[in-house]
Amino acid sequence: MALTKCHECGQQVSDRAKKCPHCGYVLSSYNAKNGITTKKNYWLWLVCGILMITVIGVVVFLSTKRSVSVSTSNISGTTATDSEDELVEITPEFSEKISRFLQIGEFSDGRAPVMTDDYKWGFINTKGDLIIPALYSGWPTAPKFNDGLAFVENEQSKSFIDIDGKVVIKLSKDDVASNFVNDKAVVYSAHENEDYSFTISKNFRVINKKGETITEIPIPARANLIWDGIGGDVAGPVKVNERGFILQVDYQYFLYDFQGNKLEQVNEVDPSKFEYVVFEETRGVSDNSMTLRGIKDRQGNIVVPAKEWYFHNEIYDAEAQKSYVNPSYGLFLVRLEESPSYLKNVDNNRFMDESSEASYFGFVNLNGEDTFSPDRWERQKIQSYNVQNRITTY
Repeated sequence: MALTKCHECGQQVSDRAKKCPHCGYVLSSYNAKNGITTKKNYWLWLVCGILMITVIGVVVFLSTKRSVSVSTSNISGTTATDSEDELVEITPEFSEKISRFLQIGEFSDGRAPVMTDDYKWGFINTKGDLIIPALYSGWPTAPKFNDGLAFVENEQSKSFIDIDGKVVIKLSKDDVASNFVNDKAVVYSAHENEDYSFTISKNFRVINKKGETITEIPIPARANLIWDGIGGDVAGPVKVNERGFILQVDYQYFLYDFQGNKLEQVNEVDPSKFEYVVFEETRGVSDNSMTLRGIKDRQGNIVVPAKEWYFHNEIYDAEAQKSYVNPSYGLFLVRLEESPSYLKNVDNNRFMDESSEASYFGFVNLNGEDTFSPDRWERQKIQSYNVQNRITTY
């Protein structure tokens, strides 16, 4: 115990006394007035400090989380909902929307290409709504988004657009471009001459998403860049992956890095990249038989039962004599083909070429649900019956 002076009468008192024993002055009132902290006040301030630190920490965490979310949503124009893990739901509304288009393509980056009645390509979202107007040509090859950009063309120009339809990179009319992978694409020039031959540029250009040329690579001699197409030859893009680009030279495929170095020979089809195999069932006999197609997983389990359709994006492996296909957003792209000679009272107004068949495009999911109407399937069944029984209606 220590002694101190009473601030009222000046007599010696204990520093623990609440009142002066000489004059009765309340000593604790002086302590409170002049900021002398007692044991009780100490704990009060400690609790307040802990609460303040906790509140500040929560605010900083939420601010950081929001900042990360905003920066992620702005990368290449993609959003958090444009994930490859997203499954597109097949509903009557979705099926009705896509049935209005002449042709459709598979989903990527939350968008699928669709062809309207004037043979122009636009893009729908995962709900089936047309959100990028149908302004682009390139029939019958569907444009496709990859890495947030799609290579498109019209009568005036070629360009890369983002998922909102905004032009990001402008190219020349003669340019042919691959898709972007890891912020790189490969471009070359192919000018079509009056005799329908092509004059090819000497170099490939590797570009970034700003359209800047990173490097130029001499095109190898005897590289095959011209494809057989409907109505004539077309100049085709090279395939790009994470390591470089794949090019066919002397009817063999080679992988080159982005500096032009030949890395290795590769197979045209890599079965390890596919999850599912197309299987066939034959119905009928002789030249009037019907081939039905379905999908199995790699373990041999039937995922999609065999029906009268084709899987539009299946890849045939000549070495294994198998066809492989992968879903995109949980959907397989399929088409039905109708032949008027086997159907009565059919108004075939969707001719994809000048043949007697009309093609109708749709989707089937991993549960075997498809986007075709019951009426469409009834017509397919009639055609199947007529083919098997050699019945024509024209």
